[in-house]
Amino acid sequence: MAREHVLDVRGEDCPGPLVKVVRKIARMPVGDRLRVLTDVEECVRLIRETVEAIDLRIDVNDTGEGYWVMVIEKNLAKPRLPPRRKS
Repeated sequence: MAREHVLDVRGEDCPGPLVKVVRKIARMPVGDRLRVLTDVEECVRLIRETVEAIDLRIDVNDTGEGYWVMVIEKNLAKPRLPPRRKS
């Protein structure tokens, strides 16, 4: 049965929350969802870009209360890794 996990990273600046999201997704079984709460707009952008790059589903909602809720569904057994950026 699918579970929903919650990761509250409000008050934390990226890239810390991004790293936590990636690690949590890696440990979750397929079908589970991760609900991420953040109050940093840059984290919303970085997390969304990363999750979309590895072909996972994400839904982002601005609560209107000073933070965003992102729901990420682990719909793949092995998400593909994004290509490395050249420096």
